[in-house]
Amino acid sequence: MEKPFKAYDGSEPCIFVSYAHSDKEAVFSCIDRLRKRGFRIWYDEGIEPGTRWYEVLATKIAAAECVLLFMSRHSLRSPYISKEITCAIGKRKHIVCVVLDGCEAHGAFELMLCDTQMMSRSDGEFYEKLEKALRPELTCEGYAGPLASSGTFGTSGTAGTTVAGGAKKRAPGRWKAWTAAAVLACGAVAGAAGFHAAGVFDSGEQEAPVQSPEAQEAAAFLADEKKALAGDADAQCALGARYGEGRGVAQDYAKAKVWWEKALAGGSTEAMYRLAGLYREGKGVPQDAGKARELYLAAVANMHADAPCALGAMFEEGAGGPRNLHRAAELYAMSAEQGHAEAQYRLALMLAGGRGVPQDQAKACEWLGKAAAQGHAEAQLALGRMLLAGKGVPQDAARACEWLGKAAEQGNAEAQLALGQTLLAGKGVPQDAARACEWLGKAAEQGSVEAQLALGQTLFAGKGVPQDQARACEWLGRAAEQGNAEAQFAYGKALFRGDGVLQDMDKGMAWLAKAAEQGHAGAQCELGWHLLKALGVPEDRDRGLAWLTRAAEQGFVEAQLKLGEHFLFDTGSSRDAAKAREWLGKAAAQGCAEAQFTLGLMSANGEGVPQDLAKAYEWYAKAAEQGHADAQFNLGVLLAKGQGVAQDSAKAAEWYARAAEQGHAGAQGNLGMLYDLGQGVAQDYAKAAEWYAKAAEQGNA
Repeated sequence: MEKPFKAYDGSEPCIFVSYAHSDKEAVFSCIDRLRKRGFRIWYDEGIEPGTRWYEVLATKIAAAECVLLFMSRHSLRSPYISKEITCAIGKRKHIVCVVLDGCEAHGAFELMLCDTQMMSRSDGEFYEKLEKALRPELTCEGYAGPLASSGTFGTSGTAGTTVAGGAKKRAPGRWKAWTAAAVLACGAVAGAAGFHAAGVFDSGEQEAPVQSPEAQEAAAFLADEKKALAGDADAQCALGARYGEGRGVAQDYAKAKVWWEKALAGGSTEAMYRLAGLYREGKGVPQDAGKARELYLAAVANMHADAPCALGAMFEEGAGGPRNLHRAAELYAMSAEQGHAEAQYRLALMLAGGRGVPQDQAKACEWLGKAAAQGHAEAQLALGRMLLAGKGVPQDAARACEWLGKAAEQGNAEAQLALGQTLLAGKGVPQDAARACEWLGKAAEQGSVEAQLALGQTLFAGKGVPQDQARACEWLGRAAEQGNAEAQFAYGKALFRGDGVLQDMDKGMAWLAKAAEQGHAGAQCELGWHLLKALGVPEDRDRGLAWLTRAAEQGFVEAQLKLGEHFLFDTGSSRDAAKAREWLGKAAAQGCAEAQFTLGLMSANGEGVPQDLAKAYEWYAKAAEQGHADAQFNLGVLLAKGQGVAQDSAKAAEWYARAAEQGHAGAQGNLGMLYDLGQGVAQDYAKAAEWYAKAAEQGNA
């Protein structure tokens, strides 16, 4: 149907028309009559192609004298109309509501329209009342005074509505045109008098007994079916939704498709959107992404609120046609500007990653904030992570935990894990292992393998919580069953040693092998060492060396050290000083104090290399600085004797003292001797006796 006239484009105050396109026939007839009666009318005919239509709408609402809302089942489902009315209320605009199909406001609309003038399109005096409502100075004359609890009120030329002292029964009547003041008075007693908050509609019938949800759904299904069979497109669409969702009837996508196709033929944009979803997912029809894209495009053209986001996802994924990230971002932005949370979230991800749009972490955080404020759990999680990392916003662990907590409360396992990990680490927030374990437990119960592992490790070590190795092994076992190599390693060690579980070396080795096969260096080292040294299992030197080598080649220090020591100290055919020096050198280069000390021994004793006490001194010094007691003692010996380094009794005494404080018996005895002789320290027989005694207690004569 063609739009009946050009929208008013002057500077004088006018009437802004808010309506659903599905109602255009009734709406155009009404507003055309109003225009002919001299009213200045603006409606969406006045939006030029290519303009940012949501900005135009906001500007026109601000300039309007009044907003004329045509309420129907279509408009009540439209987020666009919801936004227009919210904008009008925020700008304190006079709102008049025309009810087209006897529907009643519900949800957010019920609250927004609770003080709005309403009238039914079917009222015989409709146009007279509408013109008065559109001129507030005239409707004031019809105001009959405040509402009494059992009195009558109404507008000029209409019968009043009797309210019987808070009774649930309503007197016969129809939609009335109230002044704003009268409706406000009505709202004050709506709960007691039985009025609907969005207007006054009196059926004259007793309210039906409360039905079970199942009975209500079944009754609603029958009602929709009756209307659908009569050709009502809205009912056909609703019936399709019932079949698609299994509400009041067994789920049947094929039947859903049939009814949505009928509704689409009747002009239902919602049915168009729903059918696109069926083709997208292949439910009740062969999957056809191309068909889905076509339907979503048509739904966008018909201003369906959710269609831009759905179409954007198809462009982003390249489903049903070429991938176009820029177009996807444009579509997300279209819906995001209208408050669509999923679109805001998706747009934020594209901005954060610089996909289809220039990368802008700050803008990404803004959109995440908008979606998160609407309760979008994934956006709350993403915003929390951005705050933790300081991307696009100043780093703020406390605020991050707030958003992670909101997502976690909604049951988002990733948020529960992230919150638990943050509280466990205590970086930027007070460390709280107990709360951390609570959140890790919730995520673990949902199957998060990372949470199961973290919870198991925390309970096993007893860090900040009572140690509970039995419970720890339960969680480690569940994570191991999911294939997590770190959990398999930890669980395997626990079984092998009998820590928290009944000892079972065979099962322990089996789990270590699973982790080792996944490339876990710790498991390869543990498995190899047990096989090489026959620790609780039959000896298998070849397999043992093979596993140790695989771990060592990954740079695993412990494996490099063990290989080096094996080749150095083995009494069999594996003894190989050159290989020992090679692997010990790799471990020493990574800062392994034991490897540095052993290399010092090899240089001092000429093991595989010419004896070199100066080189030995260098290796001992590296290990000694890391607190290695044997290296500190040997360093003291070289300094005391002047071997490989200039003789220095004072420095020797310092290194002996550091080793002696760690309980090294040889260092205690030598330090006592230096005090006894006064070499490198002031002579002190008391201290000498003290250190001699400590060495003697350990059997050092």
